[in-house]
Amino acid sequence: MYRWSTLALPQVEWPTCLVPPTRFRHLHTTVDEPELPRAREVGYTTWQSIEAGPMVRLGWDWALIDDGIVVLADPLGINSNLCFLQEQQPVHASRAAAQLNAIVHALPWQATILKALRRLRSDGAQPPAASARRRRDDGPDRLQPAAGR
Repeated sequence: MYRWSTLALPQVEWPTCLVPPTRFRHLHTTVDEPELPRAREVGYTTWQSIEAGPMVRLGWDWALIDDGIVVLADPLGINSNLCFLQEQQPVHASRAAAQLNAIVHALPWQATILKALRRLRSDGAQPPAASARRRRDDGPDRLQPAAGR
């Protein structure tokens, strides 16, 4: 699942007076070539609601910045087909971002990503885009070839 698959879904209008979906399942996580100087791993994760009602999907970029520390790469960049409404009008983008962040922070997404990274490492596989990887202990301009290449 990629950004386009979330953004291409029909929009789900959600009045702010109602509690948004809280139960989601993990659909997919990708691991990409790190472009952030401090990130050890980066990627995108997608989650989908499992509650009755319209299907709601969320997706966001993440970064592993240290062993066991996974963060939202862009807290304002959460993609969703959820559109919050107040008095039949879409809410301001900052309020929608705050509501999407509240949903994301209630999910066990960091543990899910760490599990996916451990599985990737134990399989000996490399992230799909990895041809050269920046290592944490290297200087900012030194790239190391990916293992097995």
